[in-house]
Amino acid sequence: MKFLFLIYIIFFFLAYNTSNAQSDNIESIIPMMKEVEPYLTNLENDFYTISRVEIDLVHNSESAFIQLDLVGGRTYNILLVGENHKIMDIDLKIHRNLNNEKVLIKHENNDENMLNISFQPEESSFYDIEVIAEKMYMGSNAGRYALIVSF
Repeated sequence: MKFLFLIYIIFFFLAYNTSNAQSDNIESIIPMMKEVEPYLTNLENDFYTISRVEIDLVHNSESAFIQLDLVGGRTYNILLVGENHKIMDIDLKIHRNLNNEKVLIKHENNDENMLNISFQPEESSFYDIEVIAEKMYMGSNAGRYALIVSF
């Protein structure tokens, strides 16, 4: 009976330590979303409609692209947030395809891991949002970002 109890204790100890080790390796998006929460609260308090939330990974000095179908004449608020312990500087570019050529419409860079811009497209069209991890913290080669679009 004592032997069975001892095996149960060892199994419980190993299972507990294994689950904690696994959870330490899994990075949560909760800290990034907590950083965004005050902005979301302000948007909702000002009666903005959140139309898109995108969370993805971007690598150091590389780009990630999101295509948005935007209505001409409507003002959009675009909030971009990078993981604050991985991404030091995140940039945003807005492109539009004209005659099969990608044309830069807007470029935002504020040397931080978060930026918030307004954008009013002249015409209804598909626009490519380019997210660039311009600078990462030492030891990081990729980080997650959240893109929140509202109008």
